[in-house]
Amino acid sequence: MVALAILALAGAALPFVVEWRAARARRRADTCAHEEEEPLHWRAWLRGRLDEAALTLVALALAPLTLGRRALAVHAGPADRSPLVLLLGWGQHPWLWRLLVRRLRADGWGRVAVAGWTTPRLDLDRGTAVLADAIARLRAATGAARVDVLAHGAAGLVVRAYLGRVGADAGVGRVLTVGSPHQGTEAATWGGVRALAGALAPDGATLRALAADDRAPDLVEFVTLYSYEDALVLPPGHAYYPGAFGIEVRGPGHLGLLRSWHVYELIRENLAAESAPVRTAARADG
Repeated sequence: MVALAILALAGAALPFVVEWRAARARRRADTCAHEEEEPLHWRAWLRGRLDEAALTLVALALAPLTLGRRALAVHAGPADRSPLVLLLGWGQHPWLWRLLVRRLRADGWGRVAVAGWTTPRLDLDRGTAVLADAIARLRAATGAARVDVLAHGAAGLVVRAYLGRVGADAGVGRVLTVGSPHQGTEAATWGGVRALAGALAPDGATLRALAADDRAPDLVEFVTLYSYEDALVLPPGHAYYPGAFGIEVRGPGHLGLLRSWHVYELIRENLAAESAPVRTAARADG
């Protein structure tokens, strides 16, 4: 019982330790990008941090259920919208996406493939294979020549790797990444995190290889959506992806981006846009 209590306390404290380290990293890298903007209200900030802490605890509790598992579910429903692949972040359980999937289906995205991957260490090659499989299955199930892709976290780098390898035959029309560390993240250099996700370290071999032959923005419409308060993409500017259309929001954390209503409005509008990406509704939660 004592051991369980210690583990519970450590798990509860972890999100706040991450937030504290993230705040230090933001201060070191602050470029006054928000100096002329209205500051985030303290209630919205606090609500975002508490939501993120709760979601992090849920993610940690569900993590053992993802070990050795490759989630893939294809739903070929109404054809109101373009077929859509939802690529879960590394090690994420599909439950974390449940609200987002329900919202998308309510708005007409009935032809959806939900895919994710888990390995002991972050492995973009494995993620690329999962994405290729999901795209092939969804195209076969719907008869569509191209599908759109919505990816979260490290999955955004998987999409870039896939497009770089397959090129014009990728079968992808539009990509929207949410909370992806396109230029790496300092969080990947923290203690034990380095052993699991060192591939995301800024200026590391993985990021250099991606940038060396990066054709993604030339092949598809590429939109990146990220939050200044994301404690896992540090500094915040590392979410910027040259060549893509970037949208920054305030308030939600890394996992909170998947549940924020305002973020969903942006996702919906950009996935449904006929051509140019849109910025409407880019406001802070609360």
